[in-house]
Amino acid sequence: MHDLLDFIWFGMCCTALLSVCSCAHSGDRASPAPLTPPGMVYIPGGTATVGISSEHAEALSEASGIHASLFPTPARPAEVKSFFIDKFEVTNAQYEAFVRNSNHRAPGYWGGNECPEDMRNLPVVGCNFADAQAFAKWAGKRLLTEHEWEWAARGIDARQFPWGDKWEEGAANLFDAGLYGPAPVGSFPKDATPEGVFDLAGNVSEWTGSLYTAEDTPHPVNVIRGGSWIVNNHVNAAGFNRNFSSYCVNATLYVGFRCALDVDAPDPGSLPPAEPGEPRVIDEIRRACLPVLEDRGPVTVDWNPLGHHAVQFRVPGMLREDLNFQFPEVIHYRGGNIILYLREFPVEWQKSTDGNGVRCRVRVPDRGFEYWSSAKVDGNRADLAFGFKNLGDEVLKDVRLSCCLCPSQTEFLVINPEHDRTFVLTGNGVKPLSACFRGTTQRPLFRWVGVQTGGQPASTAWAIGVSTRDRKWTYVKMFENAVSLGSNAEYSCVHSIPSLGDVGPNEEREVRGAIFFLEMPPENALPYAWQEFRRLLGKG
Repeated sequence: MHDLLDFIWFGMCCTALLSVCSCAHSGDRASPAPLTPPGMVYIPGGTATVGISSEHAEALSEASGIHASLFPTPARPAEVKSFFIDKFEVTNAQYEAFVRNSNHRAPGYWGGNECPEDMRNLPVVGCNFADAQAFAKWAGKRLLTEHEWEWAARGIDARQFPWGDKWEEGAANLFDAGLYGPAPVGSFPKDATPEGVFDLAGNVSEWTGSLYTAEDTPHPVNVIRGGSWIVNNHVNAAGFNRNFSSYCVNATLYVGFRCALDVDAPDPGSLPPAEPGEPRVIDEIRRACLPVLEDRGPVTVDWNPLGHHAVQFRVPGMLREDLNFQFPEVIHYRGGNIILYLREFPVEWQKSTDGNGVRCRVRVPDRGFEYWSSAKVDGNRADLAFGFKNLGDEVLKDVRLSCCLCPSQTEFLVINPEHDRTFVLTGNGVKPLSACFRGTTQRPLFRWVGVQTGGQPASTAWAIGVSTRDRKWTYVKMFENAVSLGSNAEYSCVHSIPSLGDVGPNEEREVRGAIFFLEMPPENALPYAWQEFRRLLGKG
């Protein structure tokens, strides 16, 4: 492994050398700096190398287990003007000054409008894109573009990490640092560029002002850069990676931000100085992210009062909060689709007499169909059924369902942007979603795998599951006639897309599925659940 990584770094150095030689602005990084505002670092403009070559991606894939399609290729030049960048990520103390002077909302983990004293020099998190943008405007600055961020992190030599081309153990605050949360800014001194910009590889990932350009979602999706305390694979902390993205409206405990300033912009004034400290565990954050779950009891199901077509499962011992199931989230058919959580329809709910099952019926008159769905708990399994009836006088072609299963707020399970704890069962066995082909039309937040993976037809071995970080628990979901599986890169939702085919006028179709809640690692849980499901269908 080390020989292979050394070969990769050698190839990177050769590529970077060519970049340096061809760079028209190669001398700019050493040019005299203008008067630099307090707490910022001057980055001279130049031609940045953005992304990596296909050959480099293939070599990294072999070394890391991450599919080559998940790396940004090809390497290409991008012109970047000179700018100033914050030396550190914006701290809680700095954000507190913003909250106090602008009446902006405070992050929820503060427990009020004042930052807890032991968090003052930690980077602020729990901010969505609008919060970050509002702070930057108030401070007289702006957010970085993703090209500026990569230029600052990789430099003229297009290095892999802020300090160089080789990973150094313990250099950055990733998950293996054992803090299970953000560290004081600058407390990992090796995680710094030659210019003195800190925490670009670890600590918290960072909002940029750049949008993905090909995303078709209800909300805009922004590019997020940099590794964080939740990252397991150090390759995902590399300066070229752009796998992490987020809906602009979402806020998490692993994403913060830093600001930039144009060279010719007015002096922004001063903020409370960011003061580096010693890495330490913050109990409040650790409890939020790694709860100790000792309660045991039966799995239960009920309808979700916040979602008119959703149910919720309670799994003591596995999850701190409820597991929400939008059943379905979207109904697709040729020529259209309907996103059900964006609409309100009359719903008829029924609960079984034993309290272990729920059923709903929904009529969608403007689309000419109705559907019903049911979930019934039996031990560590929930049996699912979905029925669809075409009320119109024309054939609805290629009807498919997208059903989303996701923890509600449990950071312990939700946070998995690397997709190394989301697993699929294919003809080649159990593999993490991070090892699967992304596809040529992938949207940045979603990672789908089709039935062609492993060369298997749609009727065989298709299940998707998510494990807890300690790999002691796994929940697994599957449907018969599944045509694809997927998950969201921002949190551990899992989607199984069953096909109902063409549904004629006044015709009704039904499809069955199951969710298993298993106290076993994913490599055992997925095959077990699939065999049990086939047995229930009479195919095992």
